[in-house]
Amino acid sequence: PYTEALDRLDHRLRSAASDAARGPDLAESIAAARTEVKRARRSLSHHPPRGRGRGVAVFATGLTRIARRGAEALELARTHRADPEAYHELRTRAKDLRHAVEFLEPAWPAVLGAWASELHRLTDDLGEANDLALLLKRMADPPDSPGSVHLPDLSPVIQEIRAARWSSALVLASRIWAPPPEEFVRAVLGWAELSEPLPQVPQ
Repeated sequence: PYTEALDRLDHRLRSAASDAARGPDLAESIAAARTEVKRARRSLSHHPPRGRGRGVAVFATGLTRIARRGAEALELARTHRADPEAYHELRTRAKDLRHAVEFLEPAWPAVLGAWASELHRLTDDLGEANDLALLLKRMADPPDSPGSVHLPDLSPVIQEIRAARWSSALVLASRIWAPPPEEFVRAVLGWAELSEPLPQVPQ
């Protein structure tokens, strides 16, 4: 099933590459992506996925690591609420988890589709909060600075919106990472009924 999925992806990339209207920059990106697909196909042929159970269960190790890093980023955001870097890190880890869940979604669409939507909303909230933080920074620059934005009357409103987005993101992230990473992975992979332990994942 993995090689078939890669074949379908490669077919789509070939189709996109043949569309000259997309421009040279995108053509280069598509060519690079096709190279990665070919490399992945070769890797799978020599090193087929291994792990406990069958199907999506082979992804347990990587998914556990992604979920654990997200939980750590959430804790950092909680303890550094005023630090945009902490929220940037949380957004990065939320995107990692969202992409993993979206990849696995066809195996359990009803549940994983809902989680993917929540993670998409979380990354949107964090992205908007980050954009507003950058805008506020530009507004704080001297009016004659390159790229400065002089809208002093809007600053309080933007600060309020940014705070609301950060607060909403924190609540949503807390719900997503409420269970320990191992329990989250059990739920995602449908292992709730299994008694065997998850693979040990290095810290």
